[in-house]
Amino acid sequence: MKVRQDVFVTEQNVQLEFEQDDDDSRCCHWVAYAPAHDGPEPLNPLPHEDPGQVQSRPVGTIRLVPYPHPPHPQNGGAYLDGKLVGGDGLGSAVTEAHVRDRTTTFHDGREPYLKLGRLAVLRDSRGHGVATGLVREALRWVEQRPGFFGTNIASRGSWQSDVPPEDDWRGLVCVHAQKDAIPFWKRVGFVIDEEMGKWMEEGIPHVGMFRRLEVNEVKTSCCSDS
Repeated sequence: MKVRQDVFVTEQNVQLEFEQDDDDSRCCHWVAYAPAHDGPEPLNPLPHEDPGQVQSRPVGTIRLVPYPHPPHPQNGGAYLDGKLVGGDGLGSAVTEAHVRDRTTTFHDGREPYLKLGRLAVLRDSRGHGVATGLVREALRWVEQRPGFFGTNIASRGSWQSDVPPEDDWRGLVCVHAQKDAIPFWKRVGFVIDEEMGKWMEEGIPHVGMFRRLEVNEVKTSCCSDS
């Protein structure tokens, strides 16, 4: 969590209490490590460590959030801690979770999708492919395990619905991309969902983007891999 805190709280001024949420406990997380010391002299190992063992430090992280999700953010809305500012306090209409969401360019409002998020890389480790590697590894992992997130995952979230998803996950992945990060997400295969619109999260402009992985030989023309 220190990487996320350094990036989101220290650099981007997100309030510390909003940086972690209830989804963290039900996500899969990936962490990238780099050597802890790049100078000419090795670091002194801790007493219980092998002196020859290379020490490392976390420099990047990403998480994969399973379905179900609250409905898509409102176009033009402003959100703090996942709640719509000026709304009813529930923000993303929690009570309507898994009832049909609004249809967007790449989402029919019902199909289960996974969500990548909290992608963060320390400033001194940027420009070395860390973020790209994290995204590719997370997508590779779930592409090989399409059934890992079952419908019972709802019981592990902070809210759940009596209405189950209409079918299993079929490869659709979403990101709520910061505006400045759109070029990066395009490079790793995501496409802007124009009908999702634009909104603010923690004071930062965001858009929705999707990518569809090919799992279980499911083929589709919607933002799919070539």
